[in-house]
Amino acid sequence: MLNESDWQRLAEAVGRAKADGQLVAVSVHWGDHTRPWVLTHERLCAQLLAEAGADVVLGHHQHMLRGMDHVSGVPVWYGLGHAVFDQARLAEEYAAYGFDVSAHTPEQLEAVFASTASSRARTGPPSRSTDGPPDRVAVVELGADGVRRCGAVPCLIDADGVARPVAPGTAEWGELTDFLTECQTRAGLSSQVVADTGWQLGGHPVVEFKESP
Repeated sequence: MLNESDWQRLAEAVGRAKADGQLVAVSVHWGDHTRPWVLTHERLCAQLLAEAGADVVLGHHQHMLRGMDHVSGVPVWYGLGHAVFDQARLAEEYAAYGFDVSAHTPEQLEAVFASTASSRARTGPPSRSTDGPPDRVAVVELGADGVRRCGAVPCLIDADGVARPVAPGTAEWGELTDFLTECQTRAGLSSQVVADTGWQLGGHPVVEFKESP
């Protein structure tokens, strides 16, 4: 949670890092993992970090992808997914809240969790297959002048719990790039998802996020 009494300490911490290095990346554990698409205090915290001098903000915790945006020119990832955390006990957690995941059809889960990709990510180990939970690897290209561009390598978490890049031209590629766009739209974020720009990381294509004019 964002505590107002910590705002000054947050700014001072970023300032000290800025004094010691040319570029500052801030990693933040934030957000509500029980509601897909929803951004709570993340927007305000991102703005505070941008004003304090952060060059990149990497948000995580929700275990599902959230959108990405530029805040005062600073790339902010609102939720990076869970490449090494497959949430095998999530069904038990929801049961404690009174919601039995196993008692619902995929269509019912889709209605509850807002998208097919979201419901796949929340049904536990049986759903982990080659078309399992969506994920991505955030990519930020840096230079002496700061951040030059940012994007993501779309991935799917397979049956072994490993996030693997998806190849362009496949049905999975289209589904994932559409999902990244939906993450932007659902949260009302302005940065644009641009696929097939020719940008690659380790031989894998990068979907670029471009700041709106």
